[in-house]
Amino acid sequence: MGQTCKTIQSRSKEHLRYLHLGQGEKSAMAEHVIDVGQYRNLTSPYRLNAATSYMDGTVKKAIEITIHPQF
Repeated sequence: MGQTCKTIQSRSKEHLRYLHLGQGEKSAMAEHVIDVGQYRNLTSPYRLNAATSYMDGTVKKAIEITIHPQF
């Protein structure tokens, strides 16, 4: 569970719903797929890295985005 206290599977379903409805403004992941056309396997999500605090998670997310800008 993350900042929203939802499971990763639950959040993935939300992103998929917004993607199928074309509502990219409600999900950054859906917006990215709509804008870029890149569709990874959103039905089997996994955690890249675990964070121990909000700031730790924010920094790790920024690093991952910098390392993998194509995703």
